[in-house]
Amino acid sequence: MKSRKLSIESAEAERLRYQMEADRIISAVDRNRFGQVATPALLAESMIRTAQRIFPECLPIRFLDPAFGTGVFYSAVLKVYGLRNIESAQSFEVDSALINFAQNLWSPFGNKINATDFTHAQEPTLERDKP
Repeated sequence: MKSRKLSIESAEAERLRYQMEADRIISAVDRNRFGQVATPALLAESMIRTAQRIFPECLPIRFLDPAFGTGVFYSAVLKVYGLRNIESAQSFEVDSALINFAQNLWSPFGNKINATDFTHAQEPTLERDKP
C-alpha cells in the first residue's frame, strides 16, 4: 500500500479490508503463534467511549498500544477523540506484515509504530510520550 492522505474514516475502511483479508488467509495456528486476536471495531469503539465517559478530564490523549495489530484501538481513539486531542501515540508490533501495513496507514495520523516486543521497550524519557 503506498502512502497517501487519508481521512480517519477511509483509513478505518482500509484497516477493516486488510483485517478481513488477513483473517481469511492467515491460519489460526499462525495467529496463535503471535497471540493475535482481532478485536471487533465496535467493541474497541465501545471501550474507548466507556473510558471517555469514566475519565472525561483525561485530555489530551497519550496513546499506547503494546500489540497494535491493524490498529483497531487507534482507529477508535481517532474516531471518538479526534486527532487534535492526541498529544502522543506509540504502538508496538512484532508481526512484520502488520508493521508495514500499520506504518503506512497510521503514521500519517501521528502514531509511531515500534517494530519490537513491548516487553523489551525502553521507558519513554519525555513526559509527553508517557501514556
